Amino acid sequence: MANCNGYRSTSNSESENDVYYLAADYLKFHLSRKGLECSLCPDSDRLTMRIGEKVRMKIRSLGEDMDKQFCEQFAEIRSKLDITQSSLQTAFFGVINELFSEGIKWSNIITLFVFSGEMAVNCIEKGWHHHVNNIAWWLTTYICDNLLGWVDDHGGWDGLVEYAENREEQKSDSSWPVFKKICGVAAGIGALTLGAILASKS
Repeated sequence: MANCNGYRSTSNSESENDVYYLAADYLKFHLSRKGLECSLCPDSDRLTMRIGEKVRMKIRSLGEDMDKQFCEQFAEIRSKLDITQSSLQTAFFGVINELFSEGIKWSNIITLFVFSGEMAVNCIEKGWHHHVNNIAWWLTTYICDNLLGWVDDHGGWDGLVEYAENREEQKSDSSWPVFKKICGVAAGIGALTLGAILASKS
């Protein structure tokens, strides 16, 4: 069955585990950059053998680049979203569904990782440590169900490495698409509206 992006899920237990380890590795990296710790234990040996060290490091470096450029905007997102433990999953999928509502791009996939990292930060700050692993699995599920077919059609995860290297070669002309200003967004903004802001480029 085709998913909302028109791609058939190519997920199996092996690919799902691979994606989970990518998700867990990035979340742990993102949290460590904020001075936070979590109990995720990604299998780095598995990532290196099955996916390749370059993929793991490129997701980290691209995510770090985006987070540095939009750290204030992502902090604004955390402060404005009125999320409870019971609404966390709905908010997460509401945002990312809107993020990919106009199609799939490597830049959107990186945004997905960074947003997931920020949601994990939000959980740690609120004392919801057990939800960090949930976020890793929600991220995994969304990628496997909605994005993996596209990834396979665009060179697999090696396609992301190529995308990253092309960005590095054209650094002066390849800044991240600018998110629309969100500083004035009211507290308690809905997940779908926030997703639209994340997906909007100018």
